[in-house]
Amino acid sequence: MGQAADSSDAEWQAPDQSIDAEEAIELSEGRADSIESDGSVETDGGASGHISERLAGIVYYRPLLWLSLAVIAGVKLQTLTGWLTNLSPLAWLCSVALALVSAVAFHRRGFTLGAAGVAVLAALLFGGYCARLQVPARSDSLSPLATRKAEPIALRGIIASAAVWKPNPHHRSSDANSEAWQTQWDVRCTQLRDGRDWRAIDALGRLTIDGRIDDLFPGDRVEIMGSFRRISAPGNPGGFDFAEHFRREGKFISLSAKSRAQITRLDTSSHYRLLRWRAWLVTRVDQSLRR
Repeated sequence: MGQAADSSDAEWQAPDQSIDAEEAIELSEGRADSIESDGSVETDGGASGHISERLAGIVYYRPLLWLSLAVIAGVKLQTLTGWLTNLSPLAWLCSVALALVSAVAFHRRGFTLGAAGVAVLAALLFGGYCARLQVPARSDSLSPLATRKAEPIALRGIIASAAVWKPNPHHRSSDANSEAWQTQWDVRCTQLRDGRDWRAIDALGRLTIDGRIDDLFPGDRVEIMGSFRRISAPGNPGGFDFAEHFRREGKFISLSAKSRAQITRLDTSSHYRLLRWRAWLVTRVDQSLRR
């Protein structure tokens, strides 16, 4: 009787064990399917979808590598070709910010390849912006021709900053022709008068005119008949080194004109719209305050 009971118990336990084995197989198969579905990339676009996902994955798996290469490429492009030289710093930063926002928008919509491409473009623009901020090591096109003494010059360039009004340190109240104010701009020099011809140059200088001038704005292409000199280190060891200060801004020369009549506006560049609008607004506020 004991042996019969044991055999019957074994018969009842066998189905339970077989059920457990079947459940284990189903669970293992389900896990394998889930792993395969997670590990594989399926797209509706077929082969093109696989290619786009692989290209995006190349950037996503090693983002620092590709972003670093894009920054280096942007620096090289700007240094060798000056591909976006005429853009103002504000335009550079707006372009980088727009590219970053576009990359985030593409990523949220699931366009991985578009997000990766725009992110690389943002890094490329940022590299170009960094190269644009670099200043020449020693000189520019005009500084080798300049001396400590002011020399006459005729050149063309673009107003690159808003006007800055400062008290004239040489003003004499007893002189009716003496101006109480000076106006200064940064000028990107592009052409130098050489006899009857104009030859291309590339230099950034600070232009100073006696008087309070309020009709020249960033982007104005001008022809200047004035003088220039090299910005030199002070002779007094204890004096402030203006040459080093301006060198960090890429300026090695200073320009001057006796009056507004020596400045002729030729046309207007479209690359300084934001700076021009800001300078125009500041000028209007200043005029209203002085009324």
